[in-house]
Amino acid sequence: MSTSIFDAHMHIYSYNPENALGILDACNIAKGVIMNKGYDREQPNLSHAAWEEAGFRILEKYPDRFAIFSTVDFSGMDEEDFASRAANDFEASVRRGVSGLKLWLGKPDHHWMALHDPRIGAVYIRAADLGVPVLIHVGDPEEYWQGVTPSSFWYAVLKDNPQWSFQGQDVASREQLFEEQVNMLELYPETTFICPHMGGHAENLDYLGELLDRFSNLYVDTAAYEPLLGQTPETTRAFFIKYQDRILVGTDNGWNDEGLAVFKQRMNALRRFYETRDEQTNLDNFLPRRPGYSMVGIGLPQTVLSKIYRLNITRLVPSLSDA
Repeated sequence: MSTSIFDAHMHIYSYNPENALGILDACNIAKGVIMNKGYDREQPNLSHAAWEEAGFRILEKYPDRFAIFSTVDFSGMDEEDFASRAANDFEASVRRGVSGLKLWLGKPDHHWMALHDPRIGAVYIRAADLGVPVLIHVGDPEEYWQGVTPSSFWYAVLKDNPQWSFQGQDVASREQLFEEQVNMLELYPETTFICPHMGGHAENLDYLGELLDRFSNLYVDTAAYEPLLGQTPETTRAFFIKYQDRILVGTDNGWNDEGLAVFKQRMNALRRFYETRDEQTNLDNFLPRRPGYSMVGIGLPQTVLSKIYRLNITRLVPSLSDA
């Protein structure tokens, strides 16, 4: 287990940069990408600004260990100058040191406009002009719309986070979001998109493979989906080997009450998943899914590990490179 990991997807909101560094060091993570997730339509300026400032404090203190992604203030999305203002604001953030754009726009409860709407498209185009990627959350597990039973894989997740259930809510359907994802990729081919959580298609890797084959501007990250991927290890292993240049490993970890011990457990489980063929059990205390579930490792070759752990994200975010 010697290959260094660059965590491509983290959420660390702390005004103390040492907290961010502590997560990296405790988990033996060489470098990390912090996503700004502070926007919403009700108090966008306050929450976005707070996350932005926290991110810049971390970047200023530890520029050799972190990169940060910014986001968009959607509070003025119906105003005539929204597109140009959002693009200009994002460019200002990039000039200050931001390495990419983070959007939850494809999550049903944050779906404030279509993923291919020309208003946000102006920001995609600006990101392409600036040479930085756009990370955009699209969809969620099918059971989030359908509801779960104790036998459902996502049972413990929704039991602990009932606000993530869309059952019976007036939100965009999964099918609509995935259709918009295709439209977005088609309309903005010069923009590099990272769709986290295996692009929203971890439950259908065949379809995800078709998207990757069709759209060279699409990358995906793993962000906490190893438990699901570990249910079909042979299919997952073949997929990772085939698309080894398009996958980034991220933890989705943030600074919260779980503490460093849990983060270390998750990282150990993650590395065992990618580096061995072990079956891991007793995971419910820190990776809750279906009660009593296990996951089987995919034992990737060292050359593939180097790409998904480090080389792919440094290609998209050159500031992380030591070169």
